[in-house]
Amino acid sequence: MASSWASRSALAISETLILARLSGGSWTSARDALIIQGMKQNVVDLRVARVLKVVQSEPSRRFTVRDLAKLAGASRASFVRLFRAATGESPQRWLRARRLEQAAALLVGSDETLAGIACLVGYVSEFALSRAFKRHYGVAPARYRQQSSLTLRCAA
Repeated sequence: MASSWASRSALAISETLILARLSGGSWTSARDALIIQGMKQNVVDLRVARVLKVVQSEPSRRFTVRDLAKLAGASRASFVRLFRAATGESPQRWLRARRLEQAAALLVGSDETLAGIACLVGYVSEFALSRAFKRHYGVAPARYRQQSSLTLRCAA
């Protein structure tokens, strides 16, 4: 029993270190790495950690909950329960928040068009991204970009 626990712990630590290395150091990645680490400390199913890693490594892929469940090797209903227990959010909400965080970072850190950003973060159109972005942040993407560039110039 103890060796099984030790093996699981060693695997969890190794996977956390690998995920931290792959995450690139952004706030979102660091937050997700902490969620993953917390999941492992609580001996929550590691299948969710695998899904988080894949989603982070393929931000433009248009995942569905069914896709994520398949990656986890679980039924859709089981996966939703596992995911909510691990992260405190539904898979849809978590995925939407990560996409919008990536979009916000691209709006501030690049000159990419809204249509290009939509494609990069897994939205089917700039309209779909714009609507979700405004609902999440309370401001349209163009206004967010404009306000962020003003803030950066004033800080310099």
